[in-house]
Amino acid sequence: MFMAMTSNRAFWALDDELLFLGPWCTRYDRRHEWDGLNYRMLPNPWDDRKRLDDAVHYILQVQGHVMAELGSYLNKIHEVSYSARYWQILVGFWLNYYTHTLYSRYVHIRSALELFPDIRTCSLDPECWTTPRNTAESVTFLDTDRYNLQLCSQVLRALGHETRMQTLKSLGEDAGNGRAPAGKIPPFLLLAGRYIRQGLNSLRSPKSDIVLCDLNFRTRYLWAILRATGFRAWPLIENLSAEACGEVKPGPHRSGLGQLFARDEFERVLVATLPDNLPALFLEGYAKARRGCRTEWKTPPRLLVSSVGWMWNDYFKLVAAECGEQGSRLVGIQHGGGYGFLWRTLASEVLEQAICDRWYAWGWSSLSANRNVKDLPSPHLSQIGLTRSNFETKQILFVGTDRALFLGYVVHCPMEAQFEQYLAWQLKFMAALPDEVSKRLLVRLFPIDRGWNVAQRLKDAVPTIRIDDGSRTFEERLKHSQLAVFDHPSTTCLEGLVSGVPCLLFWNPDHWECRPSAVSYLNQLRRAGVLFHDPGAASAQLLKISEDPLTWWLSEPVREAREKFAENFAFHSPRWVDSWVAELKTEATLSRVSAER
Repeated sequence: MFMAMTSNRAFWALDDELLFLGPWCTRYDRRHEWDGLNYRMLPNPWDDRKRLDDAVHYILQVQGHVMAELGSYLNKIHEVSYSARYWQILVGFWLNYYTHTLYSRYVHIRSALELFPDIRTCSLDPECWTTPRNTAESVTFLDTDRYNLQLCSQVLRALGHETRMQTLKSLGEDAGNGRAPAGKIPPFLLLAGRYIRQGLNSLRSPKSDIVLCDLNFRTRYLWAILRATGFRAWPLIENLSAEACGEVKPGPHRSGLGQLFARDEFERVLVATLPDNLPALFLEGYAKARRGCRTEWKTPPRLLVSSVGWMWNDYFKLVAAECGEQGSRLVGIQHGGGYGFLWRTLASEVLEQAICDRWYAWGWSSLSANRNVKDLPSPHLSQIGLTRSNFETKQILFVGTDRALFLGYVVHCPMEAQFEQYLAWQLKFMAALPDEVSKRLLVRLFPIDRGWNVAQRLKDAVPTIRIDDGSRTFEERLKHSQLAVFDHPSTTCLEGLVSGVPCLLFWNPDHWECRPSAVSYLNQLRRAGVLFHDPGAASAQLLKISEDPLTWWLSEPVREAREKFAENFAFHSPRWVDSWVAELKTEATLSRVSAER
């Protein structure tokens, strides 16, 4: 038996029975390479949802312990004495994504070794391993076949399992850094961006003591907030380029990462991989980046606010960490529809709330045990709440999603091969529709295919299917649809529910696991005939209401169910700007930074 850990055939033994570690090995767009081979697929470890639930909580414990060890280590080698929160802000989100993906690969490999103790495999030679320079590059790497093979190879080495090793040079790939060649940005665009950032910074007045960064909504909403505060609030649009994060240099500081204290086998695996995978910014590039930050932000703002900046923007995280130590108040904003009702436990949400002095949700603060969570209307949901259907069209918008093929984030949703079951539900729904209704469907998929080849799968199964070409925004497609169907719980699902466009929802509750606090609201949607847990039943409801969906949508049971759900999980308001300004000003008064700036 030979364990295949990658979709790269050069790392398979074609003369032996293959055990594919996961669906990332059998890509649909390369099925001609594996169809017909002698193979079996490793049983999906996450089919045991109790095991998944235990893993989610275990990973949180691992992150807490390793983050504490790593923070102490970084304080020592950088000769600083920052708080645990400082390092959580700067390094925590990288560790979050990294730990989840590494643990997922560890579980798969451990399962394979338990089933076949003498199994053979082929690893990626260490000379081909690559180290990311910052958080964004690391997450990009984690979602690639090459880095996935690197992680699997590192797990096997840390477990002491000997394997044959191979480089990528024979395949004509760059064996050194593993970075895909990026298209060069024209120099005039780089220069223009620099001048724009410098211009904005020069316009910032001493009274601009509220900093807004990466709020994950449109620029016009941001400028509405800036104007309403009299430009007391100001945008931060800077980020650290990969080149500014330093280059990896082997030495005692990097090798010392492998000596951190570990409590069990997986933690030992995690710690053993840190020297090769900790981004350069946190080690080699830290001193220079910190000096630049302290020079540019000699006077800390009273308030720093972001939604996705905590996750991706290393410059913002460095500013927030430094200023937070000096008393600036840190505020987080919900940035996805799954928060609050989906994903029974979400590690990134736990981390966001832990590092922020205040965290704003889309209506479900009363359902949270965290007293620092408050409600604030979503600008985007507030705008889309004004959307009305153009009933001159008979179009039915079907909204699907995608899942990362390689990035192994362990969460209560379709995991690994379960996503193929999700795709099967799509086809069951469509197959139950008569031709005259099926022809009205326009299928809108996730804008980026992340390895599942969803569009091609649908076209192969239903050659007549119409797939949205992405030439119009979701709001435009929604407006020009008589009805919208969502096959998963997400932000777009919430957008549909708060709009004036009738919506149908269906998903598998065994895979999309919602929080207990949301059950009563979801049950009300089910009783009203809005939400279904069977694709056939959803198709039957579509046929029942398709000729006059608006009358059904405005009926009392449906209106009450969707409004109650939106009130608690999709908070929106026509006066959202006033709410934002009031909260920003209130939070600024709670800052420990003096008003005399």
